[in-house]
Amino acid sequence: MCFPVPQSRSLFLLVASALCSVGLAGCASEKPPTMGDHMLAIGESHKQVSDQWHAADAMKNEAEDDIRAAKKAIKQAEKDLKEAREDLVDANDRLAEARQSMADSESEFHRLFPDQVLTAPE
Repeated sequence: MCFPVPQSRSLFLLVASALCSVGLAGCASEKPPTMGDHMLAIGESHKQVSDQWHAADAMKNEAEDDIRAAKKAIKQAEKDLKEAREDLVDANDRLAEARQSMADSESEFHRLFPDQVLTAPE
C-alpha cells in the first residue's frame, strides 16, 4: 500500500539528497594519505635523523681533533717550560759564579793594593 507523498515533501527530499551527495563528494575529494605518501614521510624523517646524526658526528670529530691539538700544545708547552727552568737554573749558577769571581778579584785587588780604591770600569 502506497501513500501519496505531497509534492513539497518530495521536493524537499530531492534537495536534501542532492546536498548529501555534494557533501559526500566533498569529503571524498580529501583522500587519505596513500602508502606511498606514508613511505615518503618515513623516508624524509629517516633522512632528517641521518642528517642530524652526520652533523653531530662531524662536530664530535672536530672536537676530538681540537682536544688532541690542545693536548699536543700542552705537552710542548710543558717541555718548553722545563727547558726554560733548566736555563734559569743554569743562568743562576753562572751569575753566582760571576759574583764569586768578582768578589775574589776585589779581595785580591785589596790584598795587592791596600791603599787604593777599586772603581768600576767605564
